[in-house]
Amino acid sequence: MISLKINVMLAQYDADNAFEFKLTWLNDAIQLVHSRTTASFLQIETKTIQNIAYLLAYAGLQKTPFYLFDFSTSGSGKTENAKKCRELFLAPIFELQQKALDEDHKKYSRIKNKDFTQLPKLHKCIHSTDCSVEALFESFETIKSQYIEFGELGLTLKRTNTLIDYIVAGHGANTIFAPNFKNNRFNKSIKIENTSLFFYGDSNMEYMGTKTFFNHLKGGLINRCIVVFNQYERKFEELPRKYDLDYEEKKKYNDIAIDIVNFAKKNSTLEPIKEYENNPLVIQFEKTIYEKKKSLKNLGNDFYHLFHRSIQNFRAILHTIHYLNCFDKNTYSMIVSDETIKEAINFYKKIFFSYSHLIDEINGVATELKNENQKQSIINHLYRKENDLPFSLRDLYRLAHVNAKVARNAIKEIAVLDGNMIISIKS
Repeated sequence: MISLKINVMLAQYDADNAFEFKLTWLNDAIQLVHSRTTASFLQIETKTIQNIAYLLAYAGLQKTPFYLFDFSTSGSGKTENAKKCRELFLAPIFELQQKALDEDHKKYSRIKNKDFTQLPKLHKCIHSTDCSVEALFESFETIKSQYIEFGELGLTLKRTNTLIDYIVAGHGANTIFAPNFKNNRFNKSIKIENTSLFFYGDSNMEYMGTKTFFNHLKGGLINRCIVVFNQYERKFEELPRKYDLDYEEKKKYNDIAIDIVNFAKKNSTLEPIKEYENNPLVIQFEKTIYEKKKSLKNLGNDFYHLFHRSIQNFRAILHTIHYLNCFDKNTYSMIVSDETIKEAINFYKKIFFSYSHLIDEINGVATELKNENQKQSIINHLYRKENDLPFSLRDLYRLAHVNAKVARNAIKEIAVLDGNMIISIKS
């Protein structure tokens, strides 16, 4: 078993320590979501950056798209994280697309002699699992930047799926071709140019399984994603006491999202970012990525596939952070500063650090940690049912999806038991 070692073994790179971006409001938004979910900072940071990258692309600033896959363990807040990051930064886009759709329907209703060429356009640009390939392509005809959020990928990736195939083909592409289901390929005579596609998905080891994970890591969807992984479960005292976001909290970041879109629209026709590929900082970091991939491949370690798209994904995050720093100064610049490059590199190192935990988890060397997480999960279930005491041990182990022996061992130091009944919690 080979564990990935990245030379960034510092506390700031741990999944549940906050990364310090230059922008205070960005750090505050991430802290807010962390206080209302069980997700780690890394899960929240990558999802927030992706949502903002989409805002920039939606408004015309390109080179920000990347795919994101959250493979954190069950109970790590994946669904709530995606929901709350959406509420903070993508809600204005939902409102804009609904307004445009309503206006088109009103125009259509006033047409007396209707035909299919006058049907309302599909103004949707943020999609979920119920999206079809045809609907996605039609959406590109109206809005050239599209975003797909795909909850629980495990079962979907175990079988053939035309939408997943289309997403795989669309990674990094600025031209989208019409689907052609006669031969399960594309109709290259019908295309849309200057497009960008974003993808977010999640699953966990238990649901997806290592076989499906490796199948898609070696050349499928996961191969194209930034993969984030959080294997920790917080202690009961660290769990949120409040989960919902207040109207004022959402409005604050909705307003920032609108400002980002307006800034991007205003500057979308200016000269793009100048070449930075020859910057020594970029060269050294991308060399590190290349050498890590090469060394793992030479050792016969399939995890080298994690690095296939890392340079491309790193640059997308670098572009996003650069645009954000320009937005904060309200001044567009074609030049990416060394400080921005360092910020992007340090953030991407945090992603790399999570890879070491993912590899250890899959290799099976994290058994002790898994047992500790399982114990903490059982204890958390016990505290949640404290008001129902006394209740049977059977109720607890069914709730925690473990057997009676595991449940009993987990709580024996903190609970008073009488046979198979849990009487109370020790003070």
